[in-house]
Amino acid sequence: MASLSEHGLLSAILDSRRWQKRAIMLTVDALGLPVMLWAAYALRFSSLDVAVQPLWLVPACVAVSLVSLSICGFYRSIVRYLGAEAVWSIVFGMGAAVVTLAGMAYMINLNVPRSVFVIFWVLSVMYLGASRFVARRVLFRLVSGYFNREPVAIFGAGA
Repeated sequence: MASLSEHGLLSAILDSRRWQKRAIMLTVDALGLPVMLWAAYALRFSSLDVAVQPLWLVPACVAVSLVSLSICGFYRSIVRYLGAEAVWSIVFGMGAAVVTLAGMAYMINLNVPRSVFVIFWVLSVMYLGASRFVARRVLFRLVSGYFNREPVAIFGAGA
C-alpha cells in the first residue's frame, strides 16, 4: 500500500513554491466562501432549497473576504507555524469583510436579513480556521513520517 507521502498530489503541493501554495489557499477559499454564504442563507431560512439573493453578493463575498483576509495578513502565515495570530487574522479579516458586505447591502437597500451576515461570519471563521489547522496536522504527520511507520507489538510488558 502506498503511503500518503508517496501520493503524487501531496508531494507536488509540498514541493511547490510559496506563491503556488498561497494560490492554492486562495483558490480553495474562493470556492469555500460562497458555500458558507449559501449555508448562512440555508440556516437562516431553515431550508436547503434557498437561493442567495441578490446574486452579486456571491462574487462580492469572495472578493471582499479575500482582500480583507489578505490585508489582515492571513495569507502571509505559514501553515506549519499557525498559531493565535492566524486565528486573530481570521476573526478580524472576516469581521471587516462582513461589515463591508453588510454596509454594501444596506446602502443599496436590499432585503438581506442581518442574521445572514452574522451566520456567514461564524461559518467562515470556523471553515477557515478548521481548514488551516487540518492542513497543519496533515502536513505535520506527512513531514514527520507518521504515515510511513511500521506497527510494532511489544510482548512481555506488564504484570
